[in-house]
Order: sequence, then structure tokens, then C-alpha cells
Amino acid sequence: MAKATVITPKPVRQPPKKIILELTEGEADFLIAVLSRIGGSPTKSPRKYQERISAPLVEALGFDFYGTDAHKLSTGDIGFRNYDGSPTF
Repeated sequence: MAKATVITPKPVRQPPKKIILELTEGEADFLIAVLSRIGGSPTKSPRKYQERISAPLVEALGFDFYGTDAHKLSTGDIGFRNYDGSPTF
């Protein structure tokens, strides 16, 4: 009698995609303000991406989030737990 076995190959990890995002000055202003509200471990949580995104925006704009209307008008924070689920504090 015939017998069949399904073999599922292990997924091959693809290199990360590079995404190019074009922003107006107002959109960059807004994004810097949102990024300034992110908290969490800069090494053990998704917050690690915050500085990688905001630093080039600050350099391109010539000012940091304190100078943005979006930051002045925003309230609250966005916090990330560590990847292992533990709190960052």
C-alpha cells in the first residue's frame, strides 16, 4: 500500500526589506513628535528602532522634537515591554 509523508521545508530567512519613505516637512515634524513619546528599553524592546528613525529626521529638519507643534500639542506616551514580556521599569 502506498504511503505519503508531507515534508515541510524550513523557511529560509530573507534579508530585511529596505523601505524608502518620502515625507513632507510637516509629516516629518509629526513623526518626530510621535517617536519622542516612545518609551521602553532601547536594547530589549521595539523601542530600539526609535532612535534609528528619529536621528536622521532630526538631522534633515535641523531641529528636534521640542521644536515641533505636534510635540507641543501631544499628550501621553507609548511604552513597550521587553521582548521577553518583562516590564522595562
